[in-house]
Amino acid sequence: MKKIILLFLICITFSSCEKDETDYIVGEWKVMKVSINNIFTSDGLVDCDFNTVYDFRSDKEFRIYGPQITSDGYICMLLGAIKWEKTNNGYNILQTTNVRAEIIKVSNDTIVLQNIDGYSVNFKKMLVRQ
Repeated sequence: MKKIILLFLICITFSSCEKDETDYIVGEWKVMKVSINNIFTSDGLVDCDFNTVYDFRSDKEFRIYGPQITSDGYICMLLGAIKWEKTNNGYNILQTTNVRAEIIKVSNDTIVLQNIDGYSVNFKKMLVRQ
């Protein structure tokens, strides 16, 4: 009987440790593919995409690190520290009160962003965990 009670207590302990969904987004990510008109491809990625790190922090801060100018003179779009928030439909990346991007898919290994700085909803970026 003591073994059954002990086993029951262990099961309750592990089942009560639910992982917060925000754990999925926290970490460093890089662009793997872009989507135009819902077709994901790695064609068209530039040095900025390959060398930029998207950093979602547990304190809801969001940073982007990478080169400001590529070796061929292409200017990369980088942001200072801004915020991310969890919403009913997913997550948003915010600068003050303006939404900079919507995060429409989050899993252990991928994030999909859309509406990046006013781009059409037909343009998305798929990020992979680093």
